[in-house]
Amino acid sequence: MASRVASAQTWFGDRGLPQVLPASQRARGLFRRAAPIFCALFVQDAWIQGVVALWTTVAGPEGTITGETGEIAFLALSALFVLATPVALLVGWLVWRHLKRSPGVGRILGPLSFVGWIAVSTVLSARFDGANWALALSGRIAGGLLVLLLLFLGAGALAWWALRRTFYELWSVGPMVVRVLPVLMLAVLFLFFNAEIWQVSAGLDWVRAFCVAAVLGALALIVIAVTATDELRSDIEEAQLREPAPTEELLIGTPLEGMTVTELAPRLSVGERINFFLVPIAAQAIQVAIFGALMFGFFVTFGKLAISDSVAKSWITTDRRRCCCSTCRSG
Repeated sequence: MASRVASAQTWFGDRGLPQVLPASQRARGLFRRAAPIFCALFVQDAWIQGVVALWTTVAGPEGTITGETGEIAFLALSALFVLATPVALLVGWLVWRHLKRSPGVGRILGPLSFVGWIAVSTVLSARFDGANWALALSGRIAGGLLVLLLLFLGAGALAWWALRRTFYELWSVGPMVVRVLPVLMLAVLFLFFNAEIWQVSAGLDWVRAFCVAAVLGALALIVIAVTATDELRSDIEEAQLREPAPTEELLIGTPLEGMTVTELAPRLSVGERINFFLVPIAAQAIQVAIFGALMFGFFVTFGKLAISDSVAKSWITTDRRRCCCSTCRSG
């Protein structure tokens, strides 16, 4: 019986429903499950701070590089900066694979990676970014505790299920791109080839750019939530119109198959209801993120091919080959 219950708990977790599990089960091995995340964060922070140190060394105190050498250095450092996240994800995946084969290592690696990421990233941030030690340390501690809280609530299981579901449904991204092609062509014709849009983007510093991206992401999540809620409500209404199947039939194909149900299950808790609501939202959100990444790559490539440096400079009145930070734009 105990093995069947454990199999059922694993079955629910693999399907993105961690809130069905008891809190004691979700809290068990929390640091071990967080070890791949903290190792990935450690690699990403160290990589980014290394890129910042290289830029400081190459650019000097003024932070600018001119000429063809400057463009090559900027492109190389930009490529290194973009590679930080893929390399960190690869390291996290390798750690996760190793911990699956050797679970006992996670008991040591989990707390060690947590403390190591906080200490090393704080030192590097204060050394190369000039951040305040107390603020950097408190920010990392708060971020680490937030990761542990999200894992306890089951965000990791939900995200992993959504990623696997998206991988199996990647074919749906193609029809999504086809359906949005008319809007994409309008955006290219009336927005992309527009000097005012380029001037607005050139006037954005990193903080404003991230804020704009956050607002657009929030709007996309609202649309996804509304759409998923409507679809979920329609499915529930259709299920209520059908004659309910016996509980024993509903257990077919699950680890609890063959068990006899002697009493009705209690009503879903608030956490379980939220979990069931987030399952379709997470799957659609990842598909939208993949679609957005494809569109980003398309516009970057298309802009590089269609718009020359001289045209871009005439639009934004700034040499595009210079450093993209706000100090260089104002210089």
